[in-house]
Amino acid sequence: MRPPNPFFLPNPRGGEPVVEMKLGITFYLSAPPSPRVARLAYDRFMQSWGNTVRLSCPTLGGAKPRPWTMGNRQLFERKELLELRAFETWGYVLASNRGPDATLFMVHGSRPISEAGKASVIRLDLPWDTTPAGTASTR
Repeated sequence: MRPPNPFFLPNPRGGEPVVEMKLGITFYLSAPPSPRVARLAYDRFMQSWGNTVRLSCPTLGGAKPRPWTMGNRQLFERKELLELRAFETWGYVLASNRGPDATLFMVHGSRPISEAGKASVIRLDLPWDTTPAGTASTR
């Protein structure tokens, strides 16, 4: 059985916790990720955390999240990832439902001139007790 998060304060009004210990990893890239790099990172995330994904959303301003259904997953893998940076979408976020131990995967490229001061990144938010093997602890 997993121990409870040692540093967690729920929001009394619901939604995102007020405080939560997590493992956050951000890889800063020297250039926007290509579709190939995005797919490699996506595949690695999905190996360990794919069963937690509930929503997907382009990082494009004003984009609306959509449910992570089998159809949307197939669209993402067969079309959207391949077209990364070809049009206006330069990144995506995949996330679990909000709440304790929520996971997040983000791949995002910034246009070097039009988005000065912004970074190209691959970002992961994982549960606080994630092991080096990439799974939640079951201590």
